[in-house]
Formats: sequence, structure tokens, C-alpha cells
Amino acid sequence: MNRSKVYAAIDSERDYQEKVWANMNRPFNNPSSYILWMEEYLDKARKLVSSRDEKAGTEGCHEVMDMVRKVVALGVACGEANGMPLRGEKYEPGLSFLPEEDEKLYYRVGTMGSGFNLDITDFKGMIVMDIDYAKDHSEYNLQAVDRLGVRKYYKSTKKYGGDWVEVKK
Repeated sequence: MNRSKVYAAIDSERDYQEKVWANMNRPFNNPSSYILWMEEYLDKARKLVSSRDEKAGTEGCHEVMDMVRKVVALGVACGEANGMPLRGEKYEPGLSFLPEEDEKLYYRVGTMGSGFNLDITDFKGMIVMDIDYAKDHSEYNLQAVDRLGVRKYYKSTKKYGGDWVEVKK
């Protein structure tokens, strides 16, 4: 398999992660969070290689590489959220490899509210799991869970939130 096909597989995993975990590439997950998630999948891969045939072309190899794809895509998500230096790039105080100022950054508001003007313990009869907003406050995203455990997503483009519209994922 050539490099472009490998990158396409990683991109497909990142697309899946974004769909399931709703924009996990926002700068609220520090590198240690990603490392822990990556270790979880590496542990699954270790268990597979200890009990399956991992030779190329086998089902065991397919399952192991499935885990590897997940780990690598989590590394990409970590770089998206935290920036990533180029190979050989030296650290210089004050220089950043985080997104440029004109890129839309999102900030997470924890479930305690952090001064956000919304009773986030009860939103439309649901419990709010996560809320985040664009740096310029032009867009807000909210995830809530209803009483049956169904996750629902809402978006607001009203400055400082309000007029929430459900988004199907």
C-alpha cells in the first residue's frame, strides 16, 4: 500500500472520529488525553497480536491494523488540537505552532458552566455533556443526553448563544 492510501485510511478514521465524538480536535484536549486514548487502542492491538495470526493478509493482521489506524488518527487529532512542530524544529519561547489567529478556534465550557449564561444541568429536559464556542463567539455547539441516553447535538449562531437548533449527526 502506498503512502497516499495510508493517509486516506487515516483521514477516513479522522472523519469517523469527528462524526462520533463531535469535533474532538478542539484545543481543550491536552496531549496527555490523546496519549491515554492511544494507549487504550495500543493495548487492544497488543492483545490481538498475542492471540491472533498477524501475518499480512490474515484477519488478525486486519484487526491489528484497524487499531493502528485508530492510534495514528488520534495522533493527528492531537496535533490538530495542540499544534505539532516539524521534525528538527527547535523550541523558541513565544513562537507557537498552534492555529493562526484567523482560524476559528473553539473553547470548551465545562459542565460547571464557567460563567456561561445557561443552566447547563438542564437543557430542554436533558443533561448537557459538553458546550463549546468559537473564539469570536460567533458559533456555539452543545451536546446533551436525553432521559433515554440518546445524545443530541445543537448549534447556535447567535452571539453568546441562544436560538438553539438541533443538528443531526
